[in-house]
Amino acid sequence: MVDPKNPGIIDEIINLGNYWNQTKLLESKERIILLSNRASRLYKIAYSNLKEAKVARDEWASYYSNSIDLAKINEITYKLKNKIFKDVVPQFIKYPTLRQGFASANTPEGLVHFFDSILQDVHKVIAIKGDPGTGKGKVMEALLNGGISLGLDGEGYYCPLNHDKLELIYWPALSTAVLRINEYLKYSPGYLPNIKVFEEINFNKFVNADKIDLYKDEIANAKERFAENHKRALQKLAQVKATRTELEKCYVKAMDFNTINDKRDELYKRILSYGENI
Repeated sequence: MVDPKNPGIIDEIINLGNYWNQTKLLESKERIILLSNRASRLYKIAYSNLKEAKVARDEWASYYSNSIDLAKINEITYKLKNKIFKDVVPQFIKYPTLRQGFASANTPEGLVHFFDSILQDVHKVIAIKGDPGTGKGKVMEALLNGGISLGLDGEGYYCPLNHDKLELIYWPALSTAVLRINEYLKYSPGYLPNIKVFEEINFNKFVNADKIDLYKDEIANAKERFAENHKRALQKLAQVKATRTELEKCYVKAMDFNTINDKRDELYKRILSYGENI
């Protein structure tokens, strides 16, 4: 629920509760309460599973973060900065704009993304992949800050499971993006109409094999726990959707859609009239 900042002047609330038949709605009272409680409980279970999945993923990442060659991470950061920003002329007239958000989400349909929509105008995509903890996040943060220091407007999109981790960076002026992918979030730029270069870099090659091999059993266990909890969370979200669909049916049969349509037409005409007065 978002309260209007300037009610009656700039903002307006349309209460669709004014258009239902109270008597018909009360006929479904017990079912509405049961379904609402079930949806709420399923949401809590899903969020609990996502939290457990993150704990497992953080443990998984910890083994790799202690086994990576940090000098190599510095080297790849340096090379990527030179490759991406080599023709950029720094500007210090205005501070750059950084748009932040999410490009993927855990949904009832599974893990979905909107990369194709965001990257319609991109010419070059650099995809970095590897196990959690292999330094991908460090490199992406350095690249994002590098663009900002040069005065470049950019877009930064974050991981839905870990809001501190960048998943996608896009610089519109360069038509270039850096994307973090993994076995759960795969991507092929086949639907991008302007793509010219698609490059993949596997960060697992920066891992010390002897060090990481000592924890292969713990890593396997953490990966299994992550997969189980993530899968169960998505299943619960799908059950939430099914439950809310049943809940909506209770309200649909009690709604006066003819009056709602009249209200819609009224709002549409009013919106059009604002344009005429500009």
